[in-house]
Amino acid sequence: MIRTRLLVVLALAMSFAACTKENITPTEEVELDLGKENLVAAEQLTVNEKRRNVLLFKVENAKVTAGSSFCVDVRSAGFRDIVSWQYSVAWDDAVLAFSHVDNFNLPGLDASSFGNPQSDRLTTAWIDLTLAGASVPRGTPLYSICFDAIGNPGDRTPVSITDNPTDIEVINTNFENVSVWSLPGRVRLR
Repeated sequence: MIRTRLLVVLALAMSFAACTKENITPTEEVELDLGKENLVAAEQLTVNEKRRNVLLFKVENAKVTAGSSFCVDVRSAGFRDIVSWQYSVAWDDAVLAFSHVDNFNLPGLDASSFGNPQSDRLTTAWIDLTLAGASVPRGTPLYSICFDAIGNPGDRTPVSITDNPTDIEVINTNFENVSVWSLPGRVRLR
């Protein structure tokens, strides 16, 4: 009887050790490699889970020449009946310098919907003043962020949607919070 209990305790301990093998604590940041497979899965999740009120923001990847100017699109999937958003976009300011925003594809969205409070942050707040809500087909660029590539060849940086300094919040026509999933873009300088 004691041996059986000891074996059960030992099996549970080994199982727990296997689960925590990487020793990741809740406060550690873990960088995920979001390859093409994960992107497709994320978009498919958004399309398949229409009832779950999920919106995907995706920043495009770019390979650019150091010293050049370029833009990356911010696209979406699941953008249905959205009335407002607010969030921030972040990047490494040793690699990229913000230039401007362009290519607006929502009613009322323009340059005044964006701010650049820090050299590595862009904030945005948009509202559909009619409160009718906007919907766009999957993959449509919502807007473009334009940068100057000030880093050196080989430098890279993610361009990601973040809650710093502006909290992420998206509201639909039912005035409900919409869950947001975002995929960062990767910019590489050559």
